[in-house]
Amino acid sequence: MDLYAHLATVYDRIFPLNPASLAYIEGLDGRRGQKGRAIDLGSATGSLAIALAELGWEVAGVELSPDLLALSRKRTIHQGAWVEFYQADMRDLGRLFTPTSADLILCLGNTLPHLANFEELGAFLVAARSLLRIGGRIILQLVNFDLAGPGFVFPTLVEVGFRFERSYSGLPDGRIAFDTRLSFDEGQSYKDRTALLPLSPKRLESELLRAGFSIEKRLASWEGTDFDPRSSHYLTIVGLAEPARTDAASL
Repeated sequence: MDLYAHLATVYDRIFPLNPASLAYIEGLDGRRGQKGRAIDLGSATGSLAIALAELGWEVAGVELSPDLLALSRKRTIHQGAWVEFYQADMRDLGRLFTPTSADLILCLGNTLPHLANFEELGAFLVAARSLLRIGGRIILQLVNFDLAGPGFVFPTLVEVGFRFERSYSGLPDGRIAFDTRLSFDEGQSYKDRTALLPLSPKRLESELLRAGFSIEKRLASWEGTDFDPRSSHYLTIVGLAEPARTDAASL
């Protein structure tokens, strides 16, 4: 079993839906009430995707873990808000969706660093740009790896029934190992290691610009705190889909 299979039963207790993230998405440009089509990549148990659907968005969720996906579909049935969930990888965007069919792409919760290398990152962002209508947005949320590199230890999460430990260590290929231990009070304990691509904020911004986005916002929190690369441990970056450049425009 992989990390997310182990986490499935307690995922929503470790990573509950953040009302501030929902409020931020709803309040973009202050245009509340104007909905569109959103794609949530790494949709996990579907809490954000379903919350957006309940607010009137047309939503698709993409999740690789079958265990998390099963919880998403059960939640959809229980809450009655329709979301089309796909068991797929974020690399599958171009196969799943047609060009210029989306207004918003979300890739939150440090999902993006699961890409294997910078070539995959570039290809992913180009595919994402092709799916967005002009003026559409991509919102990426990840750890600031300039501060949280090998040796970084997250605070241990202790809840009734379990504890969750997380840390980073280096890998020979330059990626970072996300080392976890999930321990249940009944005695079961699961260790996992997931390789992550250590994307620096500067490199990510450069790749977004190269793919056809402008940078609209750099946030340290959903409440609107500006990102500071020297002190902010998390980055949320909002990219705006710009019109494609033509040969004439580039002269």
